[in-house]
Amino acid sequence: MGSFRIADRYAKSLMKLADEKKSLAVISDDADLIYNTLKSSRDLRVALKSPVVNQITKANILSEIFKDKVSTDSLNFMRFIVDKNREEFLFDIFARFTELRDARMGILRAKVTSAVELSESIKMEIKTRIENFTKKAVNLDFDVDKNLIGGFWIKINDTIYDASIIHRLSLLRKAFLEQIIVTNN
Repeated sequence: MGSFRIADRYAKSLMKLADEKKSLAVISDDADLIYNTLKSSRDLRVALKSPVVNQITKANILSEIFKDKVSTDSLNFMRFIVDKNREEFLFDIFARFTELRDARMGILRAKVTSAVELSESIKMEIKTRIENFTKKAVNLDFDVDKNLIGGFWIKINDTIYDASIIHRLSLLRKAFLEQIIVTNN
């Protein structure tokens, strides 16, 4: 079974648990914390995927990290995932859960990559413009890529809006090459 199908199935189970316990807000906060922790710790993701580390140790690692930070339901859910030998999919499960939650709440996720770190006022301006454009609430992730030279690009779902200098230079180069071909014929 593919990782998306596994992640989707368990994420939907977690959503159902949140609905049954009427604790979507709490489990959502937990899911964000768990997702961000796994995202920022490559070592933790590697340990969870390692066949050398046994299930009990993996469960203990997760308990130690999250025991005072997440609800009992979320902790038990992670233990359940480890018991089912699906711990290598925890990152994908919580990523998928946040996608499902955002879709349910009408929240759009977008990623903004810029050439330099953006100020808070510019981040708020971008957020406001995207919300006005999409007519939805937006959660933004910001990243820096110095290869862009200048400007930024925004990825919303499968669509990229590219306002980077590198993109503009690429378009200019393409236009020059087309002009050269037309002129030479």
